[in-house]
Amino acid sequence: MRGIASMIRYLACASAVLLAGVAAAQAPPPVTDAIVVEGQREQQAEQAANLARVITQPTPSGKPLARHYVPVCVKVFGVPDPFAAAMTERIGSNIRSLKLRAAPPAASQTLGSG
Repeated sequence: MRGIASMIRYLACASAVLLAGVAAAQAPPPVTDAIVVEGQREQQAEQAANLARVITQPTPSGKPLARHYVPVCVKVFGVPDPFAAAMTERIGSNIRSLKLRAAPPAASQTLGSG
């Protein structure tokens, strides 16, 4: 009988230790009052301007960069149709948010999708 009692005590202690570990693992992280975001706006703005200058270097002919005079037509290639449709809608939404004209969905179709 003594062996069974000590085994029960051992199992009870082991269970208590395991449950305490589980409870500690599930404890929520401490709450902080403030979120501090640090950035370098001036430096980032200068880097963005430099990148824009590099991307839009003058053309070899000296003519201005091409401009679009018709609605933007979105075409998505090489992805399954459900993904292409989602991408087309997201890009169209971004185009409209910039106050640009997007071609109607019938003109913005997916080609080469699988």
